[in-house]
Amino acid sequence: MRNPSFIADLQGVRAIAVIAVILSHAGYEWASGGYIGVDVFFVLSGYLITRLLIAEHRVSGRIFLVNFYARRLRRLLPALAVMVCFTTIVASLLLSTYEVRHQLASAPYAIAWLGNVYFALSNFDYFNELSSKDLFLHTWSLGVEEQFYLVWPFFLIFLFRNSGRSGSGKFFFISMGVILFISLLLSIYLTAANQPLAFYMMPSRIWQFSAGGMVAVAGVMNQGSMAFVLKKFLPSKRVLVLVGLLTLFFCVFFFHGGSHYPGLYAMVPTVATILFLLATLNQDEINDPILSNPLMIWLGDRSYSLYLWHWPVLTLGFSLGFYGNGIYEASLLMLTIIISMFSYSYVETPFWRGRFSIIKPYFSISYYLFFSLLIFIPLFFYIRSFPLEDSSGLWRSDLPEIYRQGCDLDYSEFKPKICKYGDDELPNKVVLLGDSIGAQWFSAVHLIFSDKSWQIHVITKSACGIVDAPYYNEKAGGRYHACEQWRKLALDYVAALSPDVVLIGSASGYELTEEEWEQGTLRMLDRLSGATRNIYVLPGTPRLGVDGPGCVSRHARGGTPVPKSCPSPLFDEKSERVRESLQRAVNRVGNAKLVRVDDLVCPDRDCRGVNKHGVVVFRDSQHLTDSFVRSVSDQLSDRFLHNEDGAGR
Repeated sequence: MRNPSFIADLQGVRAIAVIAVILSHAGYEWASGGYIGVDVFFVLSGYLITRLLIAEHRVSGRIFLVNFYARRLRRLLPALAVMVCFTTIVASLLLSTYEVRHQLASAPYAIAWLGNVYFALSNFDYFNELSSKDLFLHTWSLGVEEQFYLVWPFFLIFLFRNSGRSGSGKFFFISMGVILFISLLLSIYLTAANQPLAFYMMPSRIWQFSAGGMVAVAGVMNQGSMAFVLKKFLPSKRVLVLVGLLTLFFCVFFFHGGSHYPGLYAMVPTVATILFLLATLNQDEINDPILSNPLMIWLGDRSYSLYLWHWPVLTLGFSLGFYGNGIYEASLLMLTIIISMFSYSYVETPFWRGRFSIIKPYFSISYYLFFSLLIFIPLFFYIRSFPLEDSSGLWRSDLPEIYRQGCDLDYSEFKPKICKYGDDELPNKVVLLGDSIGAQWFSAVHLIFSDKSWQIHVITKSACGIVDAPYYNEKAGGRYHACEQWRKLALDYVAALSPDVVLIGSASGYELTEEEWEQGTLRMLDRLSGATRNIYVLPGTPRLGVDGPGCVSRHARGGTPVPKSCPSPLFDEKSERVRESLQRAVNRVGNAKLVRVDDLVCPDRDCRGVNKHGVVVFRDSQHLTDSFVRSVSDQLSDRFLHNEDGAGR
């Protein structure tokens, strides 16, 4: 039986939201903005919960808190608990101990609906990229919703008690508008000052729930002037739905992870969702041919299960090397749908509105809270039973010595730290200028320029590309101004030094177009060309696609890496496109040369975690081990020496 408050069109909106999220998380670049589906869910939740509680108060004269919280627990906790426990078991069987420790770290917090707090306050290590592949990262939004559910009924009770016997729609509307305004200002401020807090924490997100609540007030308590405004100025339902769809599709196709999000950008999907809600004000079901078709309703019904299961299925699959292969990715998406169907039918529905839903509210709350604690404690100690390091620790810590000497700058630092190797009196000078991908070649540079006539200057900053173009950085909290300042000061230093050789290197993963890569690199080269005789550009190396040490340790025999193990399913085509942009820029500068390195890392376009000589190539999914860099230093030296204009040592 459908709930009397069921609105078919909103199930279609749920379907669009969850599909957008899944496509984005599956890595499809054309759906890079699919993460806005979470914003849609927030607005819908605010609308539906407010509508439900106001209707309950109008019928009974009160809000039954115990019944409300019991319903929420029955609706959400069983499926969440099954997902967390099942994922933990499967991951423990398939991943290395190091991967388990780092990719399941948030498991106990997910079961307690505190995932958002955990991720907001965690200090992610740039070189520990497994932290961003936490198998329960997606539960942050569930934490935000549950914390909203915890406070919103009390807020409504306060409004009812201070607005007269029947409640004043205008008073409710204005009160929720105040919450929206304050929270939105907080979101805008934190997005600039501390982006993780803005993204993950409920106070900076409650404005979206409040926006949905305001529409609910307009629909349920539409009296007097409010009703007149809605009837007089509201466009037709078809227009509202069409504009809402176009706006959401715009977000999905044109937003990207580098956006200054949430902040003002989050207003776009929020407004789109409000348009859908406005279209439902005058009747429960408008039978829009797109939103209310059977497939959309079917997906919308299962949107919670689909959301719960898609991230661990995709992330675990990608950790095992299935990323980048169309057949594998389609299989993971199909597996998500199948598991979600079982979860919806045999876990979610029985507790939500099936035979287990008749448990008395007080008993339900006690039972579910005890059940959560029963899972939380074992999970907490189980995850911490795995060592912080395993057999792959040596490969993960196989970095060039510049990191031990503190040469590399953190995100917030912008004043270059110069590490020098060799006496100041030496006649020739070489500068290595780069981000962490450029810095990984230090040992080879040190070996190539190892005779007593060269002094080496190292200037590096993690995640700061050597390209004169602005871009956003999530960990830096927005536009990477510290990087731009660092680049300018680093170039000033090089200009004053006038070295004989400058080597620059960057990763290829920055969110820049090919034109931005070419023109931004050309501006850098033009600035450097007058300060040195020779510029060598080291393009970004291809990504392996999986955590190299974790994969190698799973395939190792007696702790010894197996040659040519852990192949990448797809060569990193993005690095090739960026290299071509760099080549076009280099061709326009007379004393610059591009030194190819991709074929050293992936011979014959074959990227592997271990090369044919048994040397571990990657220390994560993209950075090279120092042992590998040293092993190819002679080949790299030949590429420097065999320069047409005779440049070199």
